Amino acid sequence: MINIRTQRGAMFGLDARIALAIFGGLSIITGAALFSAISQTTTTALVTELDNIGKGYTNYVLDTGVDTTDIADLKSDTVAGWQGPYIALQDATDHPKYGTLAIARFSDATWTDGVGVASSGTNDWVWISLTGVDYALADKMDQAVDGTAAGAENGDIGTIRYDDTVASGNVTLFYKVSTAQ
Repeated sequence: MINIRTQRGAMFGLDARIALAIFGGLSIITGAALFSAISQTTTTALVTELDNIGKGYTNYVLDTGVDTTDIADLKSDTVAGWQGPYIALQDATDHPKYGTLAIARFSDATWTDGVGVASSGTNDWVWISLTGVDYALADKMDQAVDGTAAGAENGDIGTIRYDDTVASGNVTLFYKVSTAQ
């Protein structure tokens, strides 16, 4: 009697390892693309939210004829002509993710590094500020809105500005809304 042994299944093992390597590579590529998409969505969402708060401020001023620096005024009916609420946040002063929200007036001049406010000029622009925005997110917002290259030195010009010397990783971000009324 002749006993013949075969290597059945050996090729399948090699094929399976190749397939796993291909799927692993594709998973890494897909994961990186997904992470990038989520990051872009976060940036766009915060820019849109700040833009909507800015529009709420503008509508408040148009409806009431009152130029305010108190963001709580956009949520409360205390002035004649008020037709709000003008912002959708539950608490007008505390953002659920990014710290304290406020309306401020500063110049449009180039800002002094680390100060977060204009170094010269008159306070003729209205800004929305957030105190706890991650530095990387602020930088991405600056790139998306102002089209500036990445880097702390670019946080001092344009529509998006931020204090770039904070050691904690969070910055105070400012979003230019309009000229003071």
